[in-house]
Amino acid sequence: MKKIYLSIVASLVALTLMACGTKDDRPVLTYAGWNLGTVEQNNIERQMLQAFQDMNPDIRVEIIPRPVVIGEDGSESDVGWFDFFTAKAYVNELPDVFQVADITTWVTKGWLDDVSDLVENDPDFALVPEDIAHDAKFDEFLFALPQAMYYYGYFINRTVYQNITGHKDIEYGISFEDLLDAAQANSYYDFEGNGIGIAGIDGISSIYEWLPAQYDDSLDWYTFNSETGYHLNSVAFETALNIRNELLATTVSYILDAQDKDERSAQYGTSDPWAIGKQSIKWAASYNLRDWIAKTQTEGDPLYGHDIDFIGTPSVDGTHKIPVIMDHVGIAPGTKMRDKAYELVKWMSFGVEGFKKRIEITKKDPTKGAINFAPITQDVELINAYFELYPTMTEFRKIVETHQYFIRESLWKVTPGYWDSRSNGAFDGSINMGEALNKILNGELNYADEKNKLNSQANLHWQQAKVEFEKAIEKYRNNKK
Repeated sequence: MKKIYLSIVASLVALTLMACGTKDDRPVLTYAGWNLGTVEQNNIERQMLQAFQDMNPDIRVEIIPRPVVIGEDGSESDVGWFDFFTAKAYVNELPDVFQVADITTWVTKGWLDDVSDLVENDPDFALVPEDIAHDAKFDEFLFALPQAMYYYGYFINRTVYQNITGHKDIEYGISFEDLLDAAQANSYYDFEGNGIGIAGIDGISSIYEWLPAQYDDSLDWYTFNSETGYHLNSVAFETALNIRNELLATTVSYILDAQDKDERSAQYGTSDPWAIGKQSIKWAASYNLRDWIAKTQTEGDPLYGHDIDFIGTPSVDGTHKIPVIMDHVGIAPGTKMRDKAYELVKWMSFGVEGFKKRIEITKKDPTKGAINFAPITQDVELINAYFELYPTMTEFRKIVETHQYFIRESLWKVTPGYWDSRSNGAFDGSINMGEALNKILNGELNYADEKNKLNSQANLHWQQAKVEFEKAIEKYRNNKK
């Protein structure tokens, strides 16, 4: 591990030296993001950065790439985001502006500037709904700004299911029971095993994450409540877990999760059913819009010409809370061009003019420039312009324009110790929290026997992390004096 870390540091030093060797004497504003793709791909994020550069010829915007790690099998992969920033901090070269993976960890490390003063009189920031705008606010500090809001839920492929006799239409707001009925009606089971089946729905195996919040309004994703912690021993969680287990245990041909590898292969071939137009309802995050809409516009792709929409999660007994995923952008402490860095943050995230540019790029290049998130500012003109690009996404538009009740799938970004509570922390002396949860889901451990321990350990890890996080907040407070 140490050898890999040192190689990362060496790579970063080399990159820094290369940058110093250029003849361009303009002030440099550095940027790092995980969604930039390659230079050859020149996706919309890179085009947006180039547009900002063109608007600001007095500075130079420089992308800081992650080093590549070579695996034992010769495969190449980008270094992890945390390792990347640890190495950058080690050589005192944090990017000026960057996407933030885990805000609480970054705060604990001292890698984020408090930007609360920068947004005070910004009319664009005032257009962002309060809960979205201050998702990364802790006490008086605002550590990151909202770049995009995505939704978790179900995509639908009308082209697939409308070709099935007796199909049922699916709309935003559909109940969970009706969605399952539609999944059954909108599927086809190939009893001969010739690969011509149509999958109804997937994502059932993970409903325990969002379904409890529909039964208990005080709960967020994975039963969390910011005041009282986790409620993994609650009636709401147990109800969701039982529904999940019943659906997966029953022989139901329309649920993709319930099929093993051999059955899937016989039904749909070896490819992902959704990707080849053999699935009606797909559980996924709305950031997949970029790739899937591009495929519907690419001749020769199995999804070419398909009518894809997004409905979020279904309603349950009249309650309808949709999971959201927040992406954030931060500024490094000590950045020399702080005001200009904030302009770049706005341009790449919530700023009105920046989003107008995204729409312009998309119109010129619908595939590379596909926008995978809707405007987060309450600006009717922007929303209208966005959905002019995707006129068939009528259900997704209803969510963007009218939906008001959400839970946060990206809870882990703003909750101290989330991954210890959920996965990495100790459950007992032999297994961690993630292993315990998986054993419960697989029936290897009895939930009734283990629920109180699962809950208490999750809250123990949260409380321990909170102590360290509050120390970090106090350090920011002292530095501000």
